[in-house]
Amino acid sequence: MMEVNAPLEKKYQALQKYLREKKSVIIAFSGGVDSATLLEAALRERSVEVMALFISSELLSQEEESFARDFLRKRKIPHREVLLKLLDNPDVRDNPADRCYHCKGEIFRAIAAVAEEEGFPHILEGSNADDLHDYRPGKRVLEEMGIESPLQELGFTKGEIRTLARSFDLPVWDRPSSPCLATRFPSGVTLKQDKLRSLEEAESSLRKLGLSVLRLRMHEETARLEVPPGEIPFCTSGETRLKIVEIMKSTGARYISLDLEGYRPGSMNSVKEE
Repeated sequence: MMEVNAPLEKKYQALQKYLREKKSVIIAFSGGVDSATLLEAALRERSVEVMALFISSELLSQEEESFARDFLRKRKIPHREVLLKLLDNPDVRDNPADRCYHCKGEIFRAIAAVAEEEGFPHILEGSNADDLHDYRPGKRVLEEMGIESPLQELGFTKGEIRTLARSFDLPVWDRPSSPCLATRFPSGVTLKQDKLRSLEEAESSLRKLGLSVLRLRMHEETARLEVPPGEIPFCTSGETRLKIVEIMKSTGARYISLDLEGYRPGSMNSVKEE
């Protein structure tokens, strides 16, 4: 493990103590840097019994699913996988403003059932301190069910988690965040399987053009692309612009837009279709 700065080392020591006191934990694993780092920290505590639980659903891209499965398999991490049909729940499918609350409820009830079956008294998940500044209706589920968020509780920022993940030599340390596909649609717009898959394929094709971070947001007949401001000139240049237009129109959109404000996590939180 490479050296980290003193404040981060102090937080890591607090996390080690936290995990040792729990003794036996099941960790909700999404494949992202937060849950992967928490999982790795727990696995390094030899006195702690650890199991990862990965939830597969229609709202997760196939690329993210494959990455998560490979991560667990290659590192030979004890784990279980549960397949959920989240769109069968109208409170998720109808995509209300608090969809995340209902979605997280489905997910953590499934995790709780496995934890009880396997005999794990504590369920941990990877929210971080930066998440406190974002609109997260799913956080209420964690509070109601007693799900623990040690990285958030101990004040780990996203940047600190990436630094810690790098010190662990985790391949996910610099992987861009990839929230569920539902976040690409305004609340109030019904989530449909074919639309989700079409958007997923378009984002995958856009990444192959060389875009490092992106979100494709859908507004009825309009597709809106968010990229970091520094990549906007790349998107508007010659053949690249034409390729982007073609890819975005493959979603069924009639109108194509490039957001001049650039990529903004959670930009759909304030958008609601009438």
